[in-house]
Formats: sequence, structure tokens, C-alpha cells
Amino acid sequence: MLVAHELIKTVNDREGKLSNCLKQISSIIHGRGNFILCLANTKTSDIEGISAAGANAQMRRLTATLDAEALLLGSTLTSNSLPVSPLGIVSPVVITRAALSKLNIETTVIDCGTFYPPQIPHISLNNIVSECVSSGNALPYDLVESLFQSGLAIGKEMAKTHDYLVLAECVPGGTTTAQAVLQALAYDVQNLFSSSLPNGNHKLKAEIIEQGLKKAKRANTNISVNPTLATAALGDAMQATMAGIVLGVEGKIPIALGGGSQMLAVWALTKAMAAFYDLYFYDYCLCILTTKWVAFDPSANCLYLSKLLDASMAATCPNFLLSQYEGLKSYEAGNVKEGVGAGASLALAYMSGISESEMMMSVDKSYEALVK
Repeated sequence: MLVAHELIKTVNDREGKLSNCLKQISSIIHGRGNFILCLANTKTSDIEGISAAGANAQMRRLTATLDAEALLLGSTLTSNSLPVSPLGIVSPVVITRAALSKLNIETTVIDCGTFYPPQIPHISLNNIVSECVSSGNALPYDLVESLFQSGLAIGKEMAKTHDYLVLAECVPGGTTTAQAVLQALAYDVQNLFSSSLPNGNHKLKAEIIEQGLKKAKRANTNISVNPTLATAALGDAMQATMAGIVLGVEGKIPIALGGGSQMLAVWALTKAMAAFYDLYFYDYCLCILTTKWVAFDPSANCLYLSKLLDASMAATCPNFLLSQYEGLKSYEAGNVKEGVGAGASLALAYMSGISESEMMMSVDKSYEALVK
């Protein structure tokens, strides 16, 4: 079933809530929107084979910073090149920048905890980077609480001044921390998560997460009933921040979570945080927007995941074989797939009236400017 636009396909529509939410966003697409990019790093990304968000471990430590700079400036300052995968496929920031250029939307960058703060105007919440998932002790508990409270405050203020929000992420290694947090919360999600790598890396993820879970459970057996503890043990700083923003909005304006696997974890964590802190989970105009490359990844199962978590989810379905560039056509082969809110930004552009051919021309131009 298609919703809101022919290039946006339903993944999971909870009692019509997805369709209603997309219709509401579509009706105010020319209003006061804010695309919020939350950056974070985790030392999990240093493990070779865990992420394609950077050619090597050192570059993956730079990816979030460089993507944020490229998104706002059209160039990078911290390093002289855009992030690429180990196979040389360019960062999805070229897609997001192209799509947002077609919209009248504000962009806000939040540094939740990176190795290198971006050299652009941004909100800085924290300078501690998450330890590897395998440690079972990724972040200090008090810091996770602080990030969540900061998110609540940001969401409350944003709801006063904007008509809708798009919450996106850049967290290399973040699909592993996403799966880890869900497993810590007692969800059976092994082998279901998509990856920035073409064929996934389920075995490696499982080994790392199992190491961390064993250590975390030895330290505290109540990890599955305390979402703050679960995030502190196995998560990353973006997750708690974004959960706070969603709950801080209190359902006053629509929110699109821009991303795939990581946003499914944020959805579940937000519900868990609401229950734990006795807050209401406003989900009647909340949805996840991702790309078809994640939603229908044959090495994952987003449909099952979204139903398991009771999450409203849709996917944009562009045809990147229409691109002039092999580096963009490679997305159709399952490279990179998603990031920097690429799927959500495309969805908004389509809903605003941009045609598929016009959008592809814009993405090609963005590629030329940022890469060529």
C-alpha cells in the first residue's frame, strides 16, 4: 500500500496512524519545520567489519563530524574529504543535502558526544564518547539521564516554535548499539537488523553484543526493566537524547524519525523511557521514515521488527539507477543504504511536490559539488 505519495511505501501502518501522520506532515510541509541531526560516536565503530560509515576506524571517528559540516556548508572543514564506505561509496549526506535544499526547513545539529565537534554552529550536550558495546559499560548512568533530560527540554522548546520536526542521526556503528539496546530490553531481535554493509554482519554483531550483555547483566540483573541502565550499558548518546526530544514535544507537533534500524530502537527506547519515568508516550503523529534499501533489505527484516515494536514505518523508494554516477547507483546494490536522515528528507521532498526526476538531478548535482 502506498501512502501520501507514490514513492513512499508502507512498511507498517498501525491502525492507520502512519497514513494519518504522513497526511498531516504533508499538509504542513511548507510550514516551520526543523531537521535535527543528532551526532554521536561509539568506539564500537573501531571494530573492522562492523560499519561501512567510513573507510577505516579513524575515518569512522570523523564521519559524524564531516557529515554535519557537509550538510550545512556543502563542504567539510575538519578533514578535506567526505566520508566513504570501505568500498568507496559516498556518504548519504549528498542525498540529504539535495533533498533539504528543496524545502523551506531549518537545520539544527546536536552534538550528543563525538570525537571531534563539528566546526559549525551546533548545540553541544556532551563530550564523552560511548565505549564499545562489548564493554557492557558504554556510558555513565548519570550522563544518560542528563542527555535524556536535555532532550526533553529541547523537545519542549521546539514544539513552541515549529510545526513539525524531523529527527535524524549520524552514529557510525549505531545499528549495533541499536540492536544491543533492544536485546538489553529483552527483545529477541538477533539477525533482524539492517547494516550499512551490503550483506549485513549478524555474526560479528551477535558476538560483540553477547560479550557486553554478559558483563552488564553481571553488574546489574535489572537491566531489562531500566531503559536508562540498558542505554548506559550498551547504547550510544544519540539514543537517550532523541528519546527525550520525542517525549518533550508531548505530541504537540508531528515528528518523523529519519532512519531505519536505529530509529526502530529509538521508538522502543522512547516507549520504555516514558514508562520508566512515568511520562506519556505520544505516538499519534510519530512515524519512522527510511529508505527502501533498509526497509526491504533481504539480509534483515524491518517489517517484522516494526510490527514487533509496534512502530509506524514507511520507506521512500527512489530509483538511483537513474543517476549519472556509479557511486550513487551503488546504493541500489545495498551499499550504505541510509544515514543523515536520507530517507526522511527524500520523503519530505516528494511530499512537497518534487518529482522523482527533479530529485535525482538535485542529488546528482549535490554529488558533483561534494564529491567530484
